Amino acid sequence: MGLLRRKGAGADEPTRYLRDRQSIGREVDNDVVIARSSVSGRHATLTWTTSGWVLKDTSTHGTLVNGALVRGFAQPLAKGDELTFVEVDEVWVLADDAPPGLVLTPEVEEHPVIHVEHEVGLRALPSESSPEVTILQLGDGWFVEDEAGNRRRILDGGSIELAGIAYRASVPRVLVTTAEPENPASPFALDTARFEIAVLRGEDEAELTIRSGAQEKTVKPSRPLYLLAYLAEQRIRATEDEGGWLPTDLACRDLGVDRTILNVDVHRIREAVKATGLIGGANVVERRPSQIRIGVPATRCAVVRR
Repeated sequence: MGLLRRKGAGADEPTRYLRDRQSIGREVDNDVVIARSSVSGRHATLTWTTSGWVLKDTSTHGTLVNGALVRGFAQPLAKGDELTFVEVDEVWVLADDAPPGLVLTPEVEEHPVIHVEHEVGLRALPSESSPEVTILQLGDGWFVEDEAGNRRRILDGGSIELAGIAYRASVPRVLVTTAEPENPASPFALDTARFEIAVLRGEDEAELTIRSGAQEKTVKPSRPLYLLAYLAEQRIRATEDEGGWLPTDLACRDLGVDRTILNVDVHRIREAVKATGLIGGANVVERRPSQIRIGVPATRCAVVRR
């Protein structure tokens, strides 16, 4: 996601994870405060647009972008651009020009900022090896999912509590850039994908092949995919009324794992499927309180044993 750093800053200076719109200036209510009398109260803004990051100068003395003066107009930016705010030692670098992601800022400064990259849209907390909650992007929304499968939507500007710590959320806007095509190609998406899961003989591992539209991608064999094979088999066998949902405790018992291992495996499955570029891939495993299932209907699932 977009990153702004002071040039030559020490390790103790916080990284600025860029929101959709960052205000820069002398006044203390700016997102980036530069406490210099020569810097205007509202000196400039950094804004994410359909064409990337743009600096808009609104200052008295202007802003230098790579040494060129910008005053009173907008200037597109690219990764590595240096922004000088009046004084020779107030140089800031656009360290990353990726789109803005989710930013959770703690209300007590001693705690670190939590950020989730737009391109990834998935993060386990406190860690991947011990996921107590998962932050995930589904469609145009961001959610927090606990280990029991309960989900809460994260609202822009709202407060959310994680592990007893209160955070203020900054949710990136969805920018519409292009009209709908007249004859669209089939997207590589979960809601149209067919899953073929091959369980490797004699091993608690499985391999996944995903087919959607004209595309086909394979996820290499792993132990977590054995859980996906199990969930697919349960959904194939289930009645229409059951919808493939089964008790999470039953899944743990059948697989011989505890809740912690199951939570880790769910996170790794989601990561592996999202890494293929599958739209909606985070919902490959669906959860609700005390229940779990594969997020693909039985008509589009197949499990083979090799």
